[in-house]
Amino acid sequence: MEPFAGTNCYYLLEKAIYNDRDIVRNTLRDIKKAGFNVIRMWAFSDGEGQGKLQTRPGVPDPAALAAFDWLMDEVEALGGIKLMLTLTNCLADYGGMQQYVRWAKGEAGPGPNDFGFNERFELYTNSRAKDFYKEYVAAIINRYKGRACIHSWDICNEPRNRLPNAPSDVIAGWVQEAAGWVKSLDTRHPVTVGSEGFFGPSPPAPVDWQGKNPYGYNEGCNWALESQSPNIDFVCIHSYADQWRRGDTTQQWLDFNKQWLDCHLEACSKHLGNKPLVLQEYNMPQCPQRTQYYDYVRQTLAAKNLLVGALCWMTAAEGYYNDGYTLYASSPEMQPLTSMCAQINRPRPA
Repeated sequence: MEPFAGTNCYYLLEKAIYNDRDIVRNTLRDIKKAGFNVIRMWAFSDGEGQGKLQTRPGVPDPAALAAFDWLMDEVEALGGIKLMLTLTNCLADYGGMQQYVRWAKGEAGPGPNDFGFNERFELYTNSRAKDFYKEYVAAIINRYKGRACIHSWDICNEPRNRLPNAPSDVIAGWVQEAAGWVKSLDTRHPVTVGSEGFFGPSPPAPVDWQGKNPYGYNEGCNWALESQSPNIDFVCIHSYADQWRRGDTTQQWLDFNKQWLDCHLEACSKHLGNKPLVLQEYNMPQCPQRTQYYDYVRQTLAAKNLLVGALCWMTAAEGYYNDGYTLYASSPEMQPLTSMCAQINRPRPA
């Protein structure tokens, strides 16, 4: 896999479905101008009501699919950009795992949009919910796997498991199953899972994972075990020291973000058979250390080690809501990212 410097932009499909096509075109234009050559975006929107891609289990809405087709056409017409498509979400935003579980249990409505709501985690072991997920994934992959703009498939954004007394291998078992399903549908494109990188209770020695894991061990994750699946072609981490270590200084955030990347590269080398790593989401809030972090990512990518990609969170059209990390074409911080793209990204054929 060639190294790449890319960006997240989750809303592209949503805006296409709602026919906000100028926003989509402007966003793609700004991303292309910056030099990013991979965009990670949501390829799902589940639930009842207008503007959803999947309004009932396993059956994409025809009008929404037409909007998805249009989006693909726009990306391919622009040229030089590939899409990493995320197929569901552990968070309740846009439906995701929670919606599959509610459909499987015959429950109406989307359920509470609350990060602490645990129903979503039942997907890992609810066979009916897993089947609904597989049906939807098959519909999307079979429709788009022949498209020139596909970079890779991401089976889920930020899988966690907060169910009481859940074994740490539950997520790993589901990752193996879901990624295997994707591979059975498409043998051409790489498969990954959008993990945050939390180390579980049984880390491979001798690395001191506990000293580097911001959540302790309460998220039900075991990143090293999940990443060992032969169905995962490259592994991912996210990095948000400001969220995970709120009491730290901005310099401590920078130091942690660097260490978080380094220790996962070490894990890939020592325990995962040199699997390539992608820093799938990264950023810091506005602070003097922000551009220093970008420079560290650039240097690590340029070193041509196991880090093969980095996608900042996130690039948006001018005027779009700023979640604290959003970057615009006019943002001063865009310049070091543009320089990263110029150094890392090779021109792709149109």
